[in-house]
Amino acid sequence: MNNPSIDNKVAAIEFYNLQVNNLSEILCDAMKIILQNNQEIFLDSSFLGINIGQSEVEKLWRDS
Repeated sequence: MNNPSIDNKVAAIEFYNLQVNNLSEILCDAMKIILQNNQEIFLDSSFLGINIGQSEVEKLWRDS
């Protein structure tokens, strides 16, 4: 059985407003994970809970 989702690997991670407090803690307003297949996963913690999605979530975060 060939499942392409299993083979997805992270190509890059972008942090927005990154702060490093010490070697074991980093803080950021949002982050984007870019996979090798060019899919993007955007994580925004400014809503109630964590909002996860693609470019639509990133646009909503940037516009707010």
